[in-house]
Amino acid sequence: MKLTKKFLRFSIVGVMVLLAELLVFNFVINADATFLLGRVIALIVGLSLSFTLNRRYTFRAQNREVIKQLPKFIILYVITIALDIIISVSLNNALPQSNIYSNIAVVTGIAVSGVINFIGLNNWVFKKKK
Repeated sequence: MKLTKKFLRFSIVGVMVLLAELLVFNFVINADATFLLGRVIALIVGLSLSFTLNRRYTFRAQNREVIKQLPKFIILYVITIALDIIISVSLNNALPQSNIYSNIAVVTGIAVSGVINFIGLNNWVFKKKK
């Protein structure tokens, strides 16, 4: 599959994950939880959804061993989630305090980590053997 088609599929999955994360994030912070707790819970939901959809839909890796892919996926996501949290919390602290600015901070963190995720998923986690 061409890289542009993979990236398009990755982007579609990313939008679905983003919407799921925002839904969970807003539900949690509207229940009077902290920004960080809302972000962490939303990331866990996004992580599970992302692995499943990217594995099956974007990279079509369902016939290869999950046991080899999952540890790589987790390592990649630990790195990019840390980056996402650093970016989103830093922006949230720098911007005026309101739900709209909190959401802008979240989307920015997701966008930056998303590019790094695509590169890592394509070239390491779900890389096809030649």
